Amino acid sequence: MQIKRKKEKILVRIGGIWNIITGTSTLFYYHTWFQHNLLFEHSGDVPNLMFERFINQHVSSFIMLFGLLFTLVGALNIYLSTQMVKKNAKTSNKIPIWLSIWTLISFITVDIIGVLLYLPATVIYIFNNKAIKIINHGS
Repeated sequence: MQIKRKKEKILVRIGGIWNIITGTSTLFYYHTWFQHNLLFEHSGDVPNLMFERFINQHVSSFIMLFGLLFTLVGALNIYLSTQMVKKNAKTSNKIPIWLSIWTLISFITVDIIGVLLYLPATVIYIFNNKAIKIINHGS
């Protein structure tokens, strides 16, 4: 009996697409909005001007890195979903750990859609791993 990983593949692929969408929108829209609206605004107080620019530039850099991270992880998750199909009858301990970490990151960043996609994918993957081990080695 062959256990297919179609459900996990679909959930991880949709999650990867979602990460790319949120990452690119953060990079191109939110970062641009932040630069135009907040980066050059200041209270007019000269001593605070340098501090405000310092803080705003660091926040701007963080926003860009955050968007880039989400975009790259989305691409990695899409690649990972293609590898799941090739390893139908094999178990891997690295993939559920990666999915668990990314579920936790999605939870911390309040990415509800990411949690709703990665959490079931993680659980299904772990249960399928258990089923494959039982089929291959007996109970």
